[in-house]
Amino acid sequence: MINNTFRKKSYVVRRFWLGILLLAFLPFLSPWRWPLLPKTKFVLKPTATDNTGSQFSKEDIATADSRSPMLHSPAITQLADGRTLAAWYGGSREGAPDVEIYGSFWSPQEGWTTPISLMSAARAQDELGRFILKLGNPVLFTDRSGRTWLFFGTVSAGGWSTSDIQVTFSDDNAASWVPSQHLTPAPYTHDGTLVKGEAFEYSDETIGLPVYRGYGVHSFSELLRIDRKGRVAAIYDMADGTGGGLQPVVAPLSEKHGVAFQRYFGDAPHRMLRGETNDAGATWSAPSKTGVPNPDSAIAALTLSDGRLLLAYNNSEDKRDNLTLAISSDEGLTWKNICVLETADERAEPTIEFSYPQMIRDSGGSIQIVYTVNRNAIRHVVFNEAWINSLK
Repeated sequence: MINNTFRKKSYVVRRFWLGILLLAFLPFLSPWRWPLLPKTKFVLKPTATDNTGSQFSKEDIATADSRSPMLHSPAITQLADGRTLAAWYGGSREGAPDVEIYGSFWSPQEGWTTPISLMSAARAQDELGRFILKLGNPVLFTDRSGRTWLFFGTVSAGGWSTSDIQVTFSDDNAASWVPSQHLTPAPYTHDGTLVKGEAFEYSDETIGLPVYRGYGVHSFSELLRIDRKGRVAAIYDMADGTGGGLQPVVAPLSEKHGVAFQRYFGDAPHRMLRGETNDAGATWSAPSKTGVPNPDSAIAALTLSDGRLLLAYNNSEDKRDNLTLAISSDEGLTWKNICVLETADERAEPTIEFSYPQMIRDSGGSIQIVYTVNRNAIRHVVFNEAWINSLK
């Protein structure tokens, strides 16, 4: 304990003086630039659909216990072997040193497995060789080669505005993972970068990872391109000088065209933000407010097999007490609510929430969504496009 406390203090002192030096020499530093990468294309999801009739199911993956009374921020991916892997963080409270990232595997035949620890602050500290105070949001992604990636936030001192992103990957369906390494989207560490939205793949096998800098009303979003070795190959601005957007979600619509939606932390009216790209994410239009309410909470979006967009969001400007599905047929300009997945009972405590959804369209064409229930359970919903089309 004494050694770890000394290590923490020593780390903070070194980083403090490094920050002073960076500020002193900042005017003399050349702009932080990335090499110009060859143009590439979005990899679009296969158009397979589930033709077995309307299907819908809902169940909890994990619930709070003495080890993890708080559960939050789930992620989801389909592994190369067809199983689903979900991950989330859990511990005594958000940002506590005892928070770990947990995972569970699912198949329709066997259901969910008992959760296991995928990452802890102690493990990340050993692998990265530096003090880690706490862990943040995880993001999972499985690329076309079958490699499964786990991106997650860490903080060494302070709050989320000093966070970093780390990455590890598995080539054996999440049975084992390589040691974590640091992603470097800036010429300095602790730049406040975090993850939440699902990653996607480019035709040159680089990965697109939506990220954000968590600076309150000055928050802004970016898109990282990551190579096969887990290194940042390029970084693209998604904000165009606009503050308050965070936790971006990208929905490719064609090989070059796509849209992005963002949580909004800023002045009223509180609305989800929308941006657009015509060069596979290299440049983006300035994010603008849509007609969709956003209570400063995460959203999830994806492209259906027919090109329509599906959105999971909290239909409120100030509460997370419902989780609603909506459909757009005009690339996210307008939306029609089709289903309220969850809503708070009038007798429930005012703290009830259904939040932080993430969703995928799997190889069989089914939609899988995971989300937090009142921060004491992680819930999984599965349905197909036939179920969506049955809603009026």
